[in-house]
Amino acid sequence: MNRDDDSIDRLLEQAGDESRDTVMPEERLDEALRAGIRRASEERRSPRKRRVAAKRIGAGAAAALLFLAVSIRVFPGFALALSQLPGMEAIVRLIAYDRGLAEAVRNDYYQPIGASQTLGGVTLTVDGVIADESRLVLFYTITDPEGGAAYMDVDRPKFRLQDGSELQAMYSWGFVNPGLESEGPIRTRSGHIDVQFAGGAALPDAFALEMGLRRGVTPFGGTYEIPVALEARDPAGLRTEYAIDRTVDLEGQRVTFKRAIVYPTRIAVEAEFDEANSKQIFSFMDLKLIGDDGEEYTEQSSTHVDERTRIIYFEGSSFAIPDSLTLTGSRVRAIDKDRLDLVVDLERGSVLEAPDDRIALEQVTDQGEWLELRFLLHGIDEDDKMLYSVVEGAFADGSGRTFETGGGRTFGGTGENGQQFVSFQIPDEAYAQPLTFRIFNYPGYVGEPFEIRIR
Repeated sequence: MNRDDDSIDRLLEQAGDESRDTVMPEERLDEALRAGIRRASEERRSPRKRRVAAKRIGAGAAAALLFLAVSIRVFPGFALALSQLPGMEAIVRLIAYDRGLAEAVRNDYYQPIGASQTLGGVTLTVDGVIADESRLVLFYTITDPEGGAAYMDVDRPKFRLQDGSELQAMYSWGFVNPGLESEGPIRTRSGHIDVQFAGGAALPDAFALEMGLRRGVTPFGGTYEIPVALEARDPAGLRTEYAIDRTVDLEGQRVTFKRAIVYPTRIAVEAEFDEANSKQIFSFMDLKLIGDDGEEYTEQSSTHVDERTRIIYFEGSSFAIPDSLTLTGSRVRAIDKDRLDLVVDLERGSVLEAPDDRIALEQVTDQGEWLELRFLLHGIDEDDKMLYSVVEGAFADGSGRTFETGGGRTFGGTGENGQQFVSFQIPDEAYAQPLTFRIFNYPGYVGEPFEIRIR
């Protein structure tokens, strides 16, 4: 291992051992990081001029914005520049939880961007991205000279494509705790937006990040629009695919694992549920990838391709594929296909139909334009760490009219109590009773242990 790898490894190990509640450095770290990146980039830049692409992005029929993007080449010495900068531990903590992102940085797969916009005195900077065919992670920094960055968070991020459409994707985000316990104002806060492509969406060549900021729950300022151009590369050349085509039987419910795809930032396993299954399978409880010497690769998330197909994502990277890779598991969450409705009568305050008797309507609260429905879900297995949302977003009233639920939350836990409180909002309307919701996930369990060798 070379000196670059040693430096990054030490930082990642330290970040993994320490709490994320650390003091975020002020603007000196930001300046040092950017200066180091500029120096390393200039030393390794080819003689040709930097490409500047001016493109137009439609924001709708009534308006368009000029899209000016500078593509910055990923240079081989980035890992070294990254590891030698003072205070780099705070940036590394953003990726230390994710083995795939850590390997991407270690192998110079991070692309610095450095584009920013200031609204109301607060600057949002897109620091850089890590992107492959299945995922794009964007790193950002919020800078507030008045010292209010500690209380700011991302609000409704989306990627606007060059034709004006929105990238079909799932967005999640997180940040490094800027040190609320420290004395003095907090002027910067760094975080990341993790974008999981959906609906067959492909990695774009360029896009504009559109998002607002919030102070607590209150939106702040306007909408930031920051152009980003991705470096031309061949991500397919860094993808490795393994055929599996093995079927397991879980108490009569058949699941076929079709293939595994190893991307630069994660590992995807495709599973298909047999159409003849009597139960609707929602998710796996204990699916694991085991590598060399029993090393475990953590499951991160999953997506529904259709009613029968799931893609389960694990940490990992095509930059560091283990010599052996084995898929293990034993249980799935599932209920009978003829028990997939939750029917509620708000006037009577009761559940008329459900998968079983483990869910009850506890309370209906008037919140102005919304009604909040609160349910008690019990009988959850002590090994089940899922926080259940229970229902899908769409529902119908007794007349057949359809509506969409609003915000929801789940609290409680498992263990000895084995119960959770699940609440979500519905519009405050004059509904014809009863209301019918479709079950999205539920704590029903079936299974048998299995083990499949992938490579």
